[in-house]
Amino acid sequence: MGLLSSFKQTASAAPAASSDAETVRRADIIAVPAGAGWHAVCLRGAPEGRLWPSIAVDFLAACSDFKPLSEHLGEYALYHSLESTEVREISHWAGKMIEAGLLFRASKLARRCAAAGPGNDEPVRIEAIGIPSAGREDQLRRVITTFGRNAREYGRSVEITVSVNGRARNAPAVIADLARAESVKITLIDDGERSRQAAALAQRAGVDPAIASFALSDGAALAQRAGIAPAIAAAGLADSRGAGFVCGANRNALLLRHAGRPFLSLDDDMVCELTAPPGRASPDGLTVFSSNESFQRWFYPEYAQTFEGRRSVVCDYIALHESMLGRSVGSFFAGEPEFIGITDDLLRRLQETEGRIITTFTGHYGHPGIPTAYYYLSYRGESLERLTGQGEEKYRAYLRSAGVCALRPRMSIADTGICPGMALGIDARAMLPPFPPFMHAEDYVWGAALWQCCASGFSGHLPLATRHDPGIGRGLIVPPFEGSRPVAMWEFAHLLRGMVLGWVAPAGELDTAARMDSLGRHLCDLAGSPAEDFREFLRCFVLQHESDKIGYLEYCVAQERDAPDFWQRDVDDYIEQTRLALAEPDFDIPFDMRDQWPAPDARAMMQRFILEYGRLLRAWPALVAAV
Repeated sequence: MGLLSSFKQTASAAPAASSDAETVRRADIIAVPAGAGWHAVCLRGAPEGRLWPSIAVDFLAACSDFKPLSEHLGEYALYHSLESTEVREISHWAGKMIEAGLLFRASKLARRCAAAGPGNDEPVRIEAIGIPSAGREDQLRRVITTFGRNAREYGRSVEITVSVNGRARNAPAVIADLARAESVKITLIDDGERSRQAAALAQRAGVDPAIASFALSDGAALAQRAGIAPAIAAAGLADSRGAGFVCGANRNALLLRHAGRPFLSLDDDMVCELTAPPGRASPDGLTVFSSNESFQRWFYPEYAQTFEGRRSVVCDYIALHESMLGRSVGSFFAGEPEFIGITDDLLRRLQETEGRIITTFTGHYGHPGIPTAYYYLSYRGESLERLTGQGEEKYRAYLRSAGVCALRPRMSIADTGICPGMALGIDARAMLPPFPPFMHAEDYVWGAALWQCCASGFSGHLPLATRHDPGIGRGLIVPPFEGSRPVAMWEFAHLLRGMVLGWVAPAGELDTAARMDSLGRHLCDLAGSPAEDFREFLRCFVLQHESDKIGYLEYCVAQERDAPDFWQRDVDDYIEQTRLALAEPDFDIPFDMRDQWPAPDARAMMQRFILEYGRLLRAWPALVAAV
């Protein structure tokens, strides 16, 4: 009999108040030491607590995901090299903790969520599509044609709005031509229209015009206010006209245009071609998750192969999003779902709020939408096996090709912090926060702002993937690192997202506008400090961020003992490069600004950006009301 099996047998023989198959997780608790060998523990919000042996509380702390009790015990025993008598003692206390509600049954959570819905669910009707675009003619034609025709095939009439940045010289002619050819109403919002919209909204809402301009602009004015020379050459800010990547400003224009109604947001490099998960994965059932690692990923050695041999699905694309968008979370809990990586915050919201799905997503296949394949190194489980399981030659090809399929194989509900913005449904009937207007990964930051501001908001993930195809020329930075000096692989979006998630909402405050105002004040306080104080905060943040990354990568290596040596070498190299980069004088400059900005200008720009985003969050409800 194996060691794990013997632990499971010991656990099942102990008087634990749970069947071997039933999954349990640590409840939302507060636990503090109460002298040698004891902890005081209470359920969060409960009027009283009680004392528990520290050995039991240590085990309780390790139960961070829903699993059978025997599995929790087996993993804990193996990790701590426990004797069978110690396992029996912990199993005894585990049964008592289940009775006391400190170990929480998944079935109880599912029943609570089901009882909270469906209530006043009403079918959502999506009749609008918004497209943030850089004005690339071939991609605009493709996205409008494929999604517009899919809507018509299923008897839908939709209006399309395209918001483009300053490089879109031929956009008006392209839009007019497409509107005639496809017999669809298409509205174009260009730089001039966004500028006029900002001025009008600011006046109507009584808001500082600079705030409205920031929400809808390209960043040139912000650079000037930050004291940076107008000749800008950066990854985020391309020249004196302003930002080269202003997707967030385009998204904000679309949020304002569609305020009060649901709509689809589609990046201009999306194509209405759907695929089911590769293999034989069953789409039945529901998953609830809190982590990006809950996505399954398949890799392709050449970019073009991503689109070959797929399990093509033909369906009403808009109806996919309507099947979840705007509905109560409880309406999907007919049976017990699979819970994966549930955070305490998500657990709390499932129990305490009337959750509603405010964003919906399909997966994507094609380009992963990230700048570097270094991010692949943190993938776990089946995704890691597919990445490394066919030898080093295929592994290196996967890293280079930028071809991937990423999705949840089953319908899923998650926190809104998981927000791949390539193709999403947005329920703008609710008050939603604005996007950061420029710099990359604006959807990554917006997801965090959604989660923090919308107390009862959740995301829905659909078990199909949509084609994301910016073209083969858009490659990835791949390991192993071969630079002249070590670089910490983090982006500006990691900083802003971390600051947003570091804010703590006022106790009991559920109103979105009030939470948005409080979050905005938090960012203004941090970024409104003197430059030296902000730099000290920035350095501390980056040190902690990179320290956490190193720790997680070391954890991955320890957990994935059977992974190939070539993957472990790449992870070790990534850890070493990160460690060495922290000794560099400008380690606090994100790599999407490094080598493009002098370090003092980059810090000034980051500080000013965060300050203005904080001001925008505070003013956004008034701007939305003004439309």
